[in-house]
Amino acid sequence: MFRFFEAHNIPVNKSKILFFILPVFFLLISENIISLVFPIITEQQLHSNLLLGLVVSGISLISIFCDLIFPSILNNKNWKGQFVVAIILAFGLTICLDFSIKNTSLLALFIAGVLWGIYYELFSFANDNFFIEEDKTKNYTFDWGLIGVVYSVTAIIGPILGGLIIQNIFFPLIIIQITAFIGILVIVLKFPHSKVKVHTRKSKIQLTFNFLREIKLWSILIKKVFPLILMQITLRAIDSIYWTLGGLFALSLFHNDDFTWLPVVIYSLPFIIGSSIIIKLNICRYKKLLSQLFLLCAGMILTTFAFVENIQYAAFLVIISSSFYLSLTDPLNMASFSDLLSRLGEEKEHLIGIKKTSGSIAYLIAPITAGFIADKYGYAVTFTLLGLVIILIASFLIVITPKKIKLPLTEIKKI
Repeated sequence: MFRFFEAHNIPVNKSKILFFILPVFFLLISENIISLVFPIITEQQLHSNLLLGLVVSGISLISIFCDLIFPSILNNKNWKGQFVVAIILAFGLTICLDFSIKNTSLLALFIAGVLWGIYYELFSFANDNFFIEEDKTKNYTFDWGLIGVVYSVTAIIGPILGGLIIQNIFFPLIIIQITAFIGILVIVLKFPHSKVKVHTRKSKIQLTFNFLREIKLWSILIKKVFPLILMQITLRAIDSIYWTLGGLFALSLFHNDDFTWLPVVIYSLPFIIGSSIIIKLNICRYKKLLSQLFLLCAGMILTTFAFVENIQYAAFLVIISSSFYLSLTDPLNMASFSDLLSRLGEEKEHLIGIKKTSGSIAYLIAPITAGFIADKYGYAVTFTLLGLVIILIASFLIVITPKKIKLPLTEIKKI
């Protein structure tokens, strides 16, 4: 009989992880406020949904570029420095976005978009590096389950708060970001013994980004970790579609904009419950298989959307039910990634870049595709087709995913 769950004690470094969650919490609130405000401000200044889509796609391209160059220029041990620089860039983003709102400046808006693409990728790299370097128990299911709870809470607080302060974002955002900055300083001061060794490079030339080398490394890794990458693209695509079409779907149901936030909040709520369950169960084996089975369940539920489109409560029940299974899927896939990152050691930044690029590709393609289908056939058909695609992908992953992914460590070191 399969042992899907193994009992473990709470990690000995739990206190440090909980301290780290505090600045993450505040920076994610800032991120979700910006996620609501930036598209609205962009559309108001450009007066075009098409141009808005191009701007969002441009930010995704910046993120992909960062994912390509960061593995070669970042010190993969220095998560503290990465986090601090990310917050500093967030300060600049807030200043530019506020200036754009007050002065209708497209240049400031453009700079804000560039800073947004860079800062969030750096923040994501810092999160991955923190867990790999600081959780010596390698209890990554616990770690990402905790992150899932925090993200879900901020995905509810952020949009609601953003709607209230949309014309006066400067001081609230700066205060939130300063709080995150103080949180990192507290960790540095409270855990001085946790400083990690900085590994020196052989020469300055090796610090220079080598595009062809990075592409070669990526091509090797992608072949091995393709199941996790496809899962990551699928999950981020689902997320982007909800954030893009959720408000419009609510508008079609209620015929006013008082509840445009409701689908996104209903979509986010189960992630608090699901991530909490993942933390409690402490799944240590068969993470990939379980995540794929949960994804399959989510897809099967979502295919019923076309039958309940005009029944408000039933439609929201479909959203919340499918989202619950997604909330179990995401932390398990992230934990599987962390398992591989820990095995890669000094070369882990390349896989982090691949993982982040997967999410950026999803945000680049999925909203445009879903928007096109929604314009042609409506929201119900869009979500039903999404469910069918999820079923196909989950079934495919169950068939092709090996029990253990073997990393080409020798080949990577040669490159």
